[in-house]
Amino acid sequence: MRPSSICLLALLIASGCKPSDQVITGHQTVSAELPAGWTRLASDTAPVSIGLPPDWHKKTARGSEIKAGLSQIKSNNAADDNLKSSGDEATQTIKLFFDHGLNKSRNFDINGNIVVAPSQGASLDQVTKANTDQIAALGAKNITAKSETLTAGDSRVFAYSRNIDLPSGSVDLDFMSYFLVESGNVYVITFALPAGDSTLKNEADQMAQTFKIGG
Repeated sequence: MRPSSICLLALLIASGCKPSDQVITGHQTVSAELPAGWTRLASDTAPVSIGLPPDWHKKTARGSEIKAGLSQIKSNNAADDNLKSSGDEATQTIKLFFDHGLNKSRNFDINGNIVVAPSQGASLDQVTKANTDQIAALGAKNITAKSETLTAGDSRVFAYSRNIDLPSGSVDLDFMSYFLVESGNVYVITFALPAGDSTLKNEADQMAQTFKIGG
């Protein structure tokens, strides 16, 4: 998998989509290392996990739902068309879904996901460049990037805004994506949030700090 296809996939799944009929799910457990009331959500298909605050929950999805969600997104450019064609790839690389529930004022399900894909020798710098190029190609605005050390390792954090056409209507969203390259894999944690919600952005950053690779 090329670095560019990894970042396209991360953007795609966060863009308001609902997640072949492979079930993507996980299990939640209480962990003493997390703040009171938080749980740890671990994938059933990959050695990755993340902490969830009390108002975030595990979300179970099937691969067929991913494809259906992709077909509902209106294509505004060639990059979107590329995203829509990656449904089969998406079902193999998404390892966890989690959400905060429906934002009724915007009719959007605030959500996050974790993607794991082979790095094929790509460095974090290479993934960073590919991601920047693809985000710009998708018409994103207010793009910022920074380095951040997570518990799981060094990451590049991208924040950007984009207007998304959903079946329920157009919505302005803020995205936060954390990219890590560790042990031959690229790990991407992506959050899709209501535009301008600083409280949820801070909460998403706290969640990313709890991300773990391995047991």
